[in-house]
Amino acid sequence: RVFQCAQRMDMETIMGQFDRTSSVSLKQRGTYRVVNGKGQKVFSVRGDLWITQEHDHRDIVLKAGEGTVLDKPGVALVYALSDATFTVGTPWQPVSASVPAIGHGARFGA
Repeated sequence: RVFQCAQRMDMETIMGQFDRTSSVSLKQRGTYRVVNGKGQKVFSVRGDLWITQEHDHRDIVLKAGEGTVLDKPGVALVYALSDATFTVGTPWQPVSASVPAIGHGARFGA
């Protein structure tokens, strides 16, 4: 029971982390503004994206399956080089291992 409860709490924590991520779809040449996006991750699910950040001379190009974390305060512009779907939000953080895995010293029912 303790193990099942711990698993449930970890799953709730993981699910809560996905609530801070939005999925966006753009047609080719569409744009999306990320305001105050420093620390947010942009991940291309489908299509190619071009990203530029305020006060940053770099251009970032993402293909499907690639992502980047915005590292500048201010506005970031995401431009669809092709029809695209991407996510933007807080990068996923693994849940801390508060419960030992079975087979690694865990003892239940003792």
